[in-house]
Amino acid sequence: MVLHAPADVGDDMNRKKTSLASLLAPEDIRRGQYVAVLNEIEQWYPCCSSSGKPELFSVRSVPTDEIELLQVFEICLPFVTVRKADGSLLTLDVRRHELARLDDGYARRVIRRLRNPRTIKRSRDNN
Repeated sequence: MVLHAPADVGDDMNRKKTSLASLLAPEDIRRGQYVAVLNEIEQWYPCCSSSGKPELFSVRSVPTDEIELLQVFEICLPFVTVRKADGSLLTLDVRRHELARLDDGYARRVIRRLRNPRTIKRSRDNN
């Protein structure tokens, strides 16, 4: 489910809605959805633990790379193959990557701009 919250952008004529990304459970991922990696999960066993028993440590972090808009191409849990804006494919393991669903309109507009960078330049020149 994608949540929408109104956001004021200038006067009434320029008022627009801001969409919010929502965390997706692996079983809710569907072909064709637009997603982005929200969190990366690292897991490891330390060489020594205070209890003497091996304990699995997990750390959730925000991706350090630039956030990419992705479209779900195929699903075979725990693996999800996604298409990047440039058309290349990437397979993610949802045990290590938490995905957020993006608003379809938002994703389509951004991908269109990424594929046609001249559109961005013209928009910047007009401002």
